[in-house]
Amino acid sequence: MVTVNVKWNRQVYAVDVDEEDSPEVFMSQLFSCTNVPPTRQTVIGFAGGKLRHDQVRGWRELGLRDGMTVLMLGTPEAGVAGADASRRVRDDLDGQEAGVDAEDASAGRGWRRQGLVNTGNTCYMNATVQCLAQVPELVQRSLRLTAERGGGASEDANWRLARAYGQLMRALFESAGEASSNADGFIPSSFLSALRATYPQFAQTNERGLFMQQDAEECLSQLLTSLAAATATAPSSSAPGGLEPNPIDDLFSIELQTVDTCQESADEPPVASVSRVRLLACHISRAVNHLHEGVREGLEESIQRHSGVLAREATWKRTSRIQRLPRYLNIHFVRFFWKPVEKVKAKILRKVTFPKRLDVYEFCTEELQAELKRERTAREARPADHTEEEAATGDVRTGMYELCAVLTHQGRTAEAGHYVAWVMQDAQWLKFDDDAVSQVTEEQVMSLCGGGDWHTAYICFYRAVSGHSPA
Repeated sequence: MVTVNVKWNRQVYAVDVDEEDSPEVFMSQLFSCTNVPPTRQTVIGFAGGKLRHDQVRGWRELGLRDGMTVLMLGTPEAGVAGADASRRVRDDLDGQEAGVDAEDASAGRGWRRQGLVNTGNTCYMNATVQCLAQVPELVQRSLRLTAERGGGASEDANWRLARAYGQLMRALFESAGEASSNADGFIPSSFLSALRATYPQFAQTNERGLFMQQDAEECLSQLLTSLAAATATAPSSSAPGGLEPNPIDDLFSIELQTVDTCQESADEPPVASVSRVRLLACHISRAVNHLHEGVREGLEESIQRHSGVLAREATWKRTSRIQRLPRYLNIHFVRFFWKPVEKVKAKILRKVTFPKRLDVYEFCTEELQAELKRERTAREARPADHTEEEAATGDVRTGMYELCAVLTHQGRTAEAGHYVAWVMQDAQWLKFDDDAVSQVTEEQVMSLCGGGDWHTAYICFYRAVSGHSPA
C-alpha cells in the first residue's frame, strides 16, 4: 500500500493505492474525492505521460512510489461542486448511488446514502455503521477487502467480519445492496450475522426469544478491533499492544503516555507506560459541564495499586497525556454505570456540551505540544492558497479537529432506548434514524448534549483539520 498526493482545484488529496489494483480503481477513488468522473480525468505526474480513464499499463510501468505527488485536471459533474475527500465517498464507476431524489439534485446538495433497516433492536449497529461511513479512508480500505482473496474455511472470524463490513459499504455506496435490501433502506443481514458470530454478546435474547438491545460503544470498539486485526501486520514486541501499526490504528488510534505517582510515599519511583486506545473517554461528574472538562477528568484520576516501598496497596495519581494523534478522534461520553441493586446499566443524564471545533492541545504531552505550536506558528506565515491546498489532507499536526458525526442514545438504560446517527454530509447535517433519513440543522445537532430524555450525545466523531483558529 502506498500513498499518492493528488493536487486538484487548489486542494490536495492523500489517496491510498493498492499496487495490486488497476489504475482504473485509482481513478474511481479520485471520483470519490472530487466528483470528477474517470472519463473526464487527466492525471499528470506518472511515468510515460498522462494517465487517462482508458489506461492499460500497470503500476510498474507508471513508476508508482510512496509519497509521490501528481496533478489531476478535470471538471466535476454538472450541478455538484467539487467535494472534500473527508466529506463524501461516491460510487466507483457507474455514477449511481442510493437515496437521491429530484429535490436534492436540483438543489445541488449532492448524493445521499440510504439508511439501514432495524431488524429488531439493531439500532446500535445501524448508528455505528452510519457514523463510521463518514470516514472515506476506512470505506475505501473496506471495499478493497471485499476483493481480496481470503483463506476459505481457514479465514478467522475477524476476517469474515471485516469482509462483511466491506460488502455492506459497497451496498451503501454503490447501490448494489444485499439480496435482502428493499426500497426504503438496506437490510444488513450478512453483516449482522458476521457481527453476532464474531461477538456472541450481540446475539443475546430475552425470555421471549427476541434479540436484546446492545451498547453502541461496545459495537464500535469490537468492530474496530476486528478491522484492525484483519489488516494488522506481523506481531512486534516493540509496538504498543504487540502489533505494528495497521490502517485502522493509523486512522483512530490515540497513543497515551501514562505516569503513575504514589501519593503516600516520596520514595516510590513513578511508573511510566504507553498504551493505545481508539476512543478517548469523557468522564461525567457533578463538576463536568463541557467535553473538555470531562476529558481532563479522564486523563487525571486516582487509583489503587501496590507499593513496593510500603508493601501494601496505596493511593496513586495517574496522569495520561496524548503523544500521538489520529486522523479521526472518537470521544466517548461515559454515561452508563452499573446499578447493582437494579442490575442495570443506568444512564447519567447530565448536560455536557461539546464543540464544533475541538482543540486538543492541552491534553498532549509537552513534546507533542511543542510540535503543534511550531506547526501552528509556521502556518500563520504561509500564504492563504498554500494553506487551502493542505486543508483536505486530514493533517494532525495542528491538534485541531472538526465535528463530523454524533452517535446519540435516547433512554435511561443501556439495555433499552434508541440509538441514532447524526452526520455531516455535503455541508449539511443528516439524521440517520435506522432507515429514515432526514435533514436537520446544526443547532439541532449541537443541542444533543443531554439534560433530559431527548437524544443525548454518546460518541462524538471528530476529523483532523489543518486550521488552528478557535471556533
